[in-house]
Amino acid sequence: MTNILITTTPTVENRPVREYLGIVSGEAFMRWWRLLSNLCDTEELDSVYADTYDGRSWGYFKAELHNARDRAIHQMAKAAEELGANAVIGVRIDYKTIDVEDEGVRAMVVIATGTAVRL
Repeated sequence: MTNILITTTPTVENRPVREYLGIVSGEAFMRWWRLLSNLCDTEELDSVYADTYDGRSWGYFKAELHNARDRAIHQMAKAAEELGANAVIGVRIDYKTIDVEDEGVRAMVVIATGTAVRL
């Protein structure tokens, strides 16, 4: 991981923003796509956490989701570092599903977006 400070807040306490360098983002696709076509909502996912689907556990799915989030954040931080930033503020994590018509399944992309700054 980079040495970039990453925060969801718009400021860092006692460290004023000296320079705004621009919006940065990172994206990561889930490696396990077939499961996503049958998800309804997070509450349902939690209620069947211990069950299995298609030979894989829901715990495996959650681990893959966290892994994709971490990859997206790392990619965003690298983009900020390339701009000369030492922090990314106002970070937002989005999860989007994408229909893959040829495969008849859905893919998920995790997107991390924030503002690269120098503190």
